[in-house]
Amino acid sequence: MFFSKDKKSHLDEELYERCYYRVFTAVNLIARDPDLAEDAVQEGFYKAFCNISQLREQTKFCAWVMSIAINDSDDAQVRKIEINGNEGHLIKTKDGTLILRWAMRGLGIALIGKIEKEELIKVARSVA
Repeated sequence: MFFSKDKKSHLDEELYERCYYRVFTAVNLIARDPDLAEDAVQEGFYKAFCNISQLREQTKFCAWVMSIAINDSDDAQVRKIEINGNEGHLIKTKDGTLILRWAMRGLGIALIGKIEKEELIKVARSVA
């Protein structure tokens, strides 16, 4: 079945809205950190929409996204870290990508890269 871009976008939004809360709640129970759970949920939806052709049963979309997001949250190694007096999280994904997230003056900041941990922290401290 083929849809126009506008129709597909509307369907994607509808699926997202229908499943988001259930997926987020499940992932947050595992991650025990709303920010990390949010990252895993966003990544889960992104992967699901990119690979929608692999979904065997359309009625199982929410469960499928949930399993992708839970696997993403399980795959990440997380460490709390301090950046110039602000608490943050250093996340290492399965593919070796480092994600450094923290809040500064009320803004959420994330640095993402495939570089050494010390270099990423050095960049963060120069920004903060």
